[in-house]
Amino acid sequence: VITITGKALGLPTEADALLQSLDARVADAAAAHPEFAGTTIAYVDDDVDTFYLYLPADARVEILEDLGFVTPPSVTSLDTGEGTFYTTVSYENLDKIDAQVVLTQAEDQATLDEFLTSDRGKLIPAVAKSAVAAMVGAQNASAVSPTALTLPWILPTLTDKLAAAVATAKG
Repeated sequence: VITITGKALGLPTEADALLQSLDARVADAAAAHPEFAGTTIAYVDDDVDTFYLYLPADARVEILEDLGFVTPPSVTSLDTGEGTFYTTVSYENLDKIDAQVVLTQAEDQATLDEFLTSDRGKLIPAVAKSAVAAMVGAQNASAVSPTALTLPWILPTLTDKLAAAVATAKG
């Protein structure tokens, strides 16, 4: 989007500079958190009656991988091909999401608490271990739509929450 917008506005150099700046922020965050390197992660969303699992083609997962996390085969093997950047997972398969850390999102704390304490949520090993980074409320809105405006604002919070989840996973 940034490249296309920059080209349309006749500002391709500025667009490239902005992209390089965003990439540098993520690279700096990764360097500040070497514990992320090689840690497996699953980005999940329990939304009403549908459980979403985001795949490496999703921009949010790409950012996680740029931070050093890896998507485990247990996540990609659940891909049914129904979407380009996500798949849905039936509750009886939630225990197959075998990642050290889970990143999730919720509109409010009550929704998050319901997921984290639910029988279905606890089927996911990282949730059962409390190795969860959760983006709630305004953080959720920024995390689900990483843009040139939201990424610089949310990245410090995201990395802090991920660091705590990694400490729990590896502790």
